[in-house]
Amino acid sequence: MATTALSLSPDARTAAMPLWPIATGVIVLAVAGRALSGWTAPFGFDETFSGVIAAQPSARALLDWCLHEIGGPVYYVLLWGWAALFGTSLAALRAFSMVASLGAPLLILRWGHPDRATRLYWAALLALWLPGLSTATNARCYALLLLVTTAQAIGFRRLLDRPTSARAATWVALSGVAVLTHYHAALLSLVQGLLLLALRPRDSLRLAPALLLLLPVAGWMAFHLSLLAHFAAAGAWYPLVGLADVGRLPLIFLGSTMLGGCAVAALLAALVAPRWRWRDVSRADAAVAWSAVLTLALLLLIGMLRPSFVWRYTFMTAPAALFGVTLWVRRVGLAVTLLPGLVLALFAASTAGRIAGQWQEPTDEVRYNLNLGRPSDWLVAQHATRLGFLWDSPTGRISEPDRIAEVIGFGPRQARAPVAVTVLDQPANTLPSSVIRGAIARGQIDSLIWLADASVPGTRERPRAAWLRRLGWRCRDFGGAAIMMVTCRGPD
Repeated sequence: MATTALSLSPDARTAAMPLWPIATGVIVLAVAGRALSGWTAPFGFDETFSGVIAAQPSARALLDWCLHEIGGPVYYVLLWGWAALFGTSLAALRAFSMVASLGAPLLILRWGHPDRATRLYWAALLALWLPGLSTATNARCYALLLLVTTAQAIGFRRLLDRPTSARAATWVALSGVAVLTHYHAALLSLVQGLLLLALRPRDSLRLAPALLLLLPVAGWMAFHLSLLAHFAAAGAWYPLVGLADVGRLPLIFLGSTMLGGCAVAALLAALVAPRWRWRDVSRADAAVAWSAVLTLALLLLIGMLRPSFVWRYTFMTAPAALFGVTLWVRRVGLAVTLLPGLVLALFAASTAGRIAGQWQEPTDEVRYNLNLGRPSDWLVAQHATRLGFLWDSPTGRISEPDRIAEVIGFGPRQARAPVAVTVLDQPANTLPSSVIRGAIARGQIDSLIWLADASVPGTRERPRAAWLRRLGWRCRDFGGAAIMMVTCRGPD
């Protein structure tokens, strides 16, 4: 029967803090955070792609869109099925992520670890993890990815603990689903595979036939790889990762300055504390935690060499990373009895603070900085009929105009407004303002969305509305600090 080096003795269990009352409080806070945060945010720019794909009228149209979208197909296929049942309203699409977000800690509570207290603590940390609040009400793949990589981490630990054919097939299948949910999950799967090979070399060879379950992944990639290579060659909008960015990882990964600072302090303490040794942890448990650390290091290294990384891609490592935090807290907590409660209190305080902050200042939510909901609603109210869209970005210049037009027109279609969208062509060495002047002179457009992000390499011009106002156009900027989304309506 499987055992773990961190299972507490009966005496230690008796002395431990009362777990179920704490778990109940964590569950209430986690559900409240997901119920009260983010639902009223406008339709984010990326969320609109999800809405368009979920609204496809047939399986063939869905497949065609998936083949032309740079993300994996699993999320879109499941969301399409969900939308068939519940519709494509903003709340309906976000509810799918809510279900996935709540499913991840529940999965841990049921199957996460042989030790009940470890399961409970790990589930609590994931439920209170701050970035999990935003993914829970975001119609993108990240809540589903967290659910899948949680199952993957559990499957990986179980496989290392007792390598059987059934467990190998489960872990390989979950790895394939993770990759087809978000392609960067291939790095996590690769790292876990290499750890398995290093720790269980003979069993790895014996169980190698399970890799046949990755054939669907290979088959899909055979069709999709050319599109990914096209975007990778252009560098899309990713900036290179610098050494200074690495220091931001604790802050971004944990979602708050307080937790980030505590994580750095805890890491330094773990390096010098005589009571903390990885050899005190079972190999299976340690491998799960190290899979997160090594994947994060690999992500950052690749991001330093090629423009291929944004911080939300690290979220896939959260289940394994928070399992590592659980191991550390439970081990050190045997000597420092207040530590488990203190760590949970810090996570809970950060979550409560985020809930209160977004309740008081909802516009602090990131989707207020890059969204199509507010400009779309405003243009519909202004009775726009011929909308021009210009996305000043390397990604915008290599995207297919017809598909981008479908995305920009999603809001007006939801409102049943007769708005025709024209994606304005951006010739090389031509400023966006010149393109827009030409479209206005030809009478091609009566309204405009001009999108640019000053932080993206390759942006040609900062959107300015002054000259459009001199032409009698009414303009508003629905962007944020760096992101500019100048939205204008021409004279009637």
